Amino acid sequence: MKGLPGKEVIYRIIIPKDIEIEFNDTIGAVKSYKLNDGKKLLEAHLNGSSQIVLCYSIKLPPLLVVSLLLPLIMVIALIVAIVCIVAYIRKRRKELPREFQTGSEEER
Repeated sequence: MKGLPGKEVIYRIIIPKDIEIEFNDTIGAVKSYKLNDGKKLLEAHLNGSSQIVLCYSIKLPPLLVVSLLLPLIMVIALIVAIVCIVAYIRKRRKELPREFQTGSEEER
């Protein structure tokens, strides 16, 4: 993040409440606050033409990852179900004519 010459710049980053974030700030320009609704606010104050490098790591809860991948999981399950149903129907069609063949060779 960079500042502007002769100006004070404040960067504000709002992190959703389910996401944990850890950051490494070497010069102490970044402050972290917890908001009333559970979100986290990161503020970086830069004076003049100063700049900082903010290193961070994000930890996502497993339920959030599953909810993000849920549409993909549902589509894959639907494709597998359709393939199984088609295979079952094709198998039944091959077996049905033999099941209905009753009687002797003379009747055919």
